[in-house]
Amino acid sequence: SMGEGFGVPVIEAQACGLPVIVSDFSAQPELCESGWLVKGQGHWDPLSGQGLAWFYDPYVPSIVKNLEAAYEARGDTAIRERAIAFAAAYNTDKVYDQYWRPFLAELDASEKPNRAARRRAAKAKAA
Repeated sequence: SMGEGFGVPVIEAQACGLPVIVSDFSAQPELCESGWLVKGQGHWDPLSGQGLAWFYDPYVPSIVKNLEAAYEARGDTAIRERAIAFAAAYNTDKVYDQYWRPFLAELDASEKPNRAARRRAAKAKAA
């Protein structure tokens, strides 16, 4: 990928016991517990839609090298088991409870003073 974000398909593949080949860019390296990273070159793209963004040009020799490594590892059950175990940590309930719930609570706590101030201002304006 030249510009992948989180990469849910990478987690889905590993959940199925498939090691992955991903770009060594963005969030991909941290999502690749079981597989290979493709080397490449990042580049700044000032014309990317609404804003500016970094993209990644994977090196073809690195793609070929990793495809060959994946082919050689096709019967390796340990790499498949590692993929499944890694992906299991991304259970949606676990991610929600461990990361989103605390973040939302913190966001709510930081917003309470603003909501109270807006209510007071609205009451004052209505009076």
